[in-house]
Amino acid sequence: MTEKGYPPGAGADEMNAAMTDWLLRPRISAGQIDDLSARAIEAIHAHTSGMRAAVAWSGGKDGLAVYSLAAQCGITQGVIGLCGLELPSFLRFVEAYRPPSISIQTTGQDAAWARRNPHMIFPERRTLIKRWASVKQLASQERYCREREIEVLINGRRTADGNFVRRNGLHTKRCVKIYSPIGHWSHEETLALLHYRGIALPRSYFRPRGFLIGSKQWPLYRESQLGMSPAEYLLKYEPLLAPVLSEIGVQA
Repeated sequence: MTEKGYPPGAGADEMNAAMTDWLLRPRISAGQIDDLSARAIEAIHAHTSGMRAAVAWSGGKDGLAVYSLAAQCGITQGVIGLCGLELPSFLRFVEAYRPPSISIQTTGQDAAWARRNPHMIFPERRTLIKRWASVKQLASQERYCREREIEVLINGRRTADGNFVRRNGLHTKRCVKIYSPIGHWSHEETLALLHYRGIALPRSYFRPRGFLIGSKQWPLYRESQLGMSPAEYLLKYEPLLAPVLSEIGVQA
């Protein structure tokens, strides 16, 4: 297996199929996940004891996994950042599954914003992809932490997804300690946790290459990931977006 757990030489479709299989038919036992979870819960307690802590509930696979661990430590308050360019199916998922203790922070990107920033729609450049994280996820989390005087924010960033996570899972940003208790978990371990805990995932994961694109806002869809035009993909699987795509001048 490769570093990320995929078969050697696997393409996008093979990777997606592997991750779907790990969710539905995990090769890791329930006992192994219990042991792994127990160590993560112990670490969360150690890093949050006596501090105001919250969790970043993204609604994606990693945010859902880490919330299940944080909740076992009594940490249920948290935040999700949303904009006006989310998948309709994802908004329905959030409405159905968001815990009441998770606050919604809106960041303002909508169709008018998209018309003014066409370079941010379906970007392939890494700098623009990182810019999206800054204006949405990070902005919403920073505002929430500032308003609530949060000292520790628990998130689901993992190295297996290409994110940088320090060995101890910790870093500090604007005086807030950020902790990633599953930072070095594999895809198999994360998906097995969701399986054994019976945690539902957004519908977008169960579409072609769905585990590669996750539950992110639709302007972050990329042709290089999908193997087809993002607009064509969206019109097929999220037809309610047709008026918005037309409004901002996006054609399949």
